[in-house]
Amino acid sequence: MISIQIRSWLSSIVPWFLIIFGSAGIVTIQNMSLGNVQNRLSEEDYEKLSQDEAIQLNLLHRSPSIGFDNIIADWVYLGFIQYFGDTPVRNQTGYGLLPEYYQVLVDKDPLFTDALSKLDVATSLFAGQPQVSAQLLGEALSKMPKKFITKIQPYYLWRAKGNNELLFLGNTDEAKESYRQSIDWAKAYGDEEGQKMVRISENSLRILEAKPDSKEARIGAWVGVLANRPDEKTVKRVIDEIEKLGGTVKIESDGRITVSLPK
Repeated sequence: MISIQIRSWLSSIVPWFLIIFGSAGIVTIQNMSLGNVQNRLSEEDYEKLSQDEAIQLNLLHRSPSIGFDNIIADWVYLGFIQYFGDTPVRNQTGYGLLPEYYQVLVDKDPLFTDALSKLDVATSLFAGQPQVSAQLLGEALSKMPKKFITKIQPYYLWRAKGNNELLFLGNTDEAKESYRQSIDWAKAYGDEEGQKMVRISENSLRILEAKPDSKEARIGAWVGVLANRPDEKTVKRVIDEIEKLGGTVKIESDGRITVSLPK
């Protein structure tokens, strides 16, 4: 039986400002959220707004930062929160811009592990592009040390990369290598949380060696998604997937989620 405490991931909001310097001078990036549209718009209007936002993200990606990388990353993360959480607009335009947000964050602040963990889940489950998420996680991990002070320890990102490779891409060998990396990086911390990741990933490796198509391994990977403290929409999606594999999910009154594996 596996128990995980789910907490809200919207724990902080970054300042509402960003100034970057471009070749034409100072460029002020306006609010990137499509959710601020107050009036009912047509499908064509939504599509135009989505195109405009894609242009803004591309500008952020290509513009020189001149020391403002962290501020740009904070701004883009705020834009992602607004973009992803605006369900009525997403129902109209989809989640196609998530890889764009993701790429800017990897380029500007690859150590922003909390943001990367949320974009991983959103891009894989809602944008339907787990291959992009696995690639971008790999890029970010290549730029970060094994150990540093951060909200989400980097070994969780190796675990997330392995989950993408196992659950969505069917690359068992690559998933096992990512799990091995999560073990190696978790050992660098030497604390209880790191040791827990070591045990979880070692167990996953044993299962995959014995039975690569194991439902238990796949359920364990989905539980790993819950460990990234996703939003309620993602929690529901993950619970559905666990139940499809024969697992039993119970939500306790205090918010804990208990997952029982099939016999």
